[in-house]
Amino acid sequence: MTLPVHIAQKLLQLQQAEKLPASSLKHAIIDELIKEGLIQKQMQGRGRTYLFVPDIIALNHNLHNRFGIASLATYLEAMQNKTANRSEAVEASSNSKIKRIRSFKGFMVTSLQPIFITINKQKTSLQPIPGLFTYVSDFKNFSVPADVTVVGVENAENFNYLQQQAYLFTKIKPLFVCRYPYSGDLLKWLMQIPNAYLHYGDIDFAGISIFLNEYQKHLHSKASFFIPPNLEELLTRFGNRTLYNKQTAVHLAPEHKAYHQLHPVIELLHQHKKGLEQEVLITLRQTQGDSDSKMSG
Repeated sequence: MTLPVHIAQKLLQLQQAEKLPASSLKHAIIDELIKEGLIQKQMQGRGRTYLFVPDIIALNHNLHNRFGIASLATYLEAMQNKTANRSEAVEASSNSKIKRIRSFKGFMVTSLQPIFITINKQKTSLQPIPGLFTYVSDFKNFSVPADVTVVGVENAENFNYLQQQAYLFTKIKPLFVCRYPYSGDLLKWLMQIPNAYLHYGDIDFAGISIFLNEYQKHLHSKASFFIPPNLEELLTRFGNRTLYNKQTAVHLAPEHKAYHQLHPVIELLHQHKKGLEQEVLITLRQTQGDSDSKMSG
């Protein structure tokens, strides 16, 4: 059981010899401490009830035995510190899981050709090895050459089988980054680098919404949306009508109207009343003449 932050704050006030209105300390933990005599009631004025701690040392022993909290002040500092790590959590309450802390930060990257990268001021080469991805943890000190286009892959399956989709990216030097699972670290990195960003995802209203709301509104002109050159043919052959029917009302938000480059795509979706999942592009092969992909931006 974890001691709630708002209760810990009140207990810290009581520890500092304050008297608090009983009405401000309504919680099962407080009720138990009252029953044990560690917190006592005092009547003042016209029916006003206040709580106070008669023996601070006894209360501290109880909190330590019950929650592993040696210091309420340290506990509160760890609980309210967004950057606290697990060692600090253990120090605060003998429990590394008192709050959700992401030990792993960052995102996975891969490429189709060797790309020189810089991490912590050290230059190295990212080598494309099928089945092996590189996890970038210290993304704040990670950079790639200016001529590299960062391609955000929306779905995990497409990220796993990028070699089969190489025909779609012959006109750029891509570094592929995996959006899944989305944590926000990827966007933070994209905002700190000058490189162009290409969003490679589902061609449907959900995919458009992800692009506009999670990326384009923050990256502005740096961001573009991947559009297959033969989108209408793909919608005819592989489009999903159920996808269209489910997403039209949910995802078609007003912000898409301001992004003019996507209007032809949206018109095609409405015309065919279908959406296209990007997994379709894994197994398709196109002729060299069709391999030039369009990018809105």
